[in-house]
Amino acid sequence: MSDKGLHNRAIEYHVEAVTAQRIGQEGYAKLLFHQAYICEMAAAWELEPNKENEPGRAILYCSAAWMATDAGDYRVAFDLATEGLRGEVSPQFQFELNDVLKHAELRFIP
Repeated sequence: MSDKGLHNRAIEYHVEAVTAQRIGQEGYAKLLFHQAYICEMAAAWELEPNKENEPGRAILYCSAAWMATDAGDYRVAFDLATEGLRGEVSPQFQFELNDVLKHAELRFIP
């Protein structure tokens, strides 16, 4: 599956997870959040850390990291944000990735 196909699948899982969470199905929501970040992470892995792949690469890593926090997988979120900061990341996305990094770090001390 292409990085765009994986990203679209991740968004579908995430939307379904938010819906499940809203109706009180926390366990199912967590499973869907997990599936969402796995797909988003796989899409991010498809892109090398170079200028041609930015800002798309940074967006995917940031999105995957936030989805991992939604799943309660703070170590994974920390690792994804760290990886997302590699390469030529714009200041805007450096800020976003550092934000998720700090959020994950508060819940998981590496």
